[in-house]
Amino acid sequence: MDTPNPQDSAPSGGITGQESPHPTGPRQGTRLDTRAGEPRSRRKVAALAMVRVVTGLVALGVLYAALPIDTETNIGAVVIMVVATATFLAVTVHNLRTLHQSAYPVAYAARFLILIVALFVTGFAATYLAVYQADPGSFTEPLTKISAIYFTVTVLATVGFGDITASSEGARMLVTVQMVSGLTLLAVLARYVVHVASRRSATVNTPAPGDGAASGAGNSPADHPGE
Repeated sequence: MDTPNPQDSAPSGGITGQESPHPTGPRQGTRLDTRAGEPRSRRKVAALAMVRVVTGLVALGVLYAALPIDTETNIGAVVIMVVATATFLAVTVHNLRTLHQSAYPVAYAARFLILIVALFVTGFAATYLAVYQADPGSFTEPLTKISAIYFTVTVLATVGFGDITASSEGARMLVTVQMVSGLTLLAVLARYVVHVASRRSATVNTPAPGDGAASGAGNSPADHPGE
């Protein structure tokens, strides 16, 4: 009479009830659930980024509309330009540091670029308006807060419709500064942000060594000796 083999009646985890060396079932199920939730999580992050962009633009627009710009000398324009430049640099440095640690760098980079361009435009528009308030002859047409935004965007886009132009030396110098800044500073900054976001995205999406080992468990020939 044959003696029954204890291993034939033992559970898959072994006689002692310990977990099998390759617990592929639970881990694979958990990983599939995580992957299935990634698209929904990314959509949620994209929606949240869009909400933050709209909120930031609205807040910046309200601040620009409520900003009292009534200067009689060019000193006020210089003060506005200095404050706008300092704010631009502070926001840029802070967001670049955050981008290097962001879990969703692509969405963060898109939001950052949109807001930084908006800050750039409103800063120069406020300065143009201050220059006009100090000397109405600085521009060929009267400037309001809306027309100042319009003029700033046309200069940034290098469209140059010609309906509003700078006529004084100070205004022309300011326009030159904006053109150089738009062609160099914003272009270089945008390229750098895209580069950082691409590298950070590759780092975030690269699985950890433990994850790769777990996902590859049970797929090697040694795990299936009968094949």
